[in-house]
Amino acid sequence: MSEIRKAMKRFLCLWMPVALAGCASYSGAVVDTNGNPVPGADVTLMTPSSKKYGFDVFKKTTTDSHGKFVLESFQEGELLTAKKGEAFGRLEPATAGDHLVIQIQDKPRK
Repeated sequence: MSEIRKAMKRFLCLWMPVALAGCASYSGAVVDTNGNPVPGADVTLMTPSSKKYGFDVFKKTTTDSHGKFVLESFQEGELLTAKKGEAFGRLEPATAGDHLVIQIQDKPRK
């Protein structure tokens, strides 16, 4: 094994557990108002912005064919949103964990 590989292995073995200890994990599903999974929905974890209003996007993913998503982050978010087409949903506060469910619904028509 080369010296570079040995050094990398030592670094990862020492620091990876420290880095992973600070991770926040979000996983669950996006469903419609009937409880059906929504594949292809955009799921976004947002954190408070330093601006007076609004949020900064921190992490983004898309649901799989079963409406499931997983987000790993080094920082906890405040708001988790899901969107597909005109349908939108939010989970606030966005507490890290698994089995989260975000229900999306179409905007009311005027």
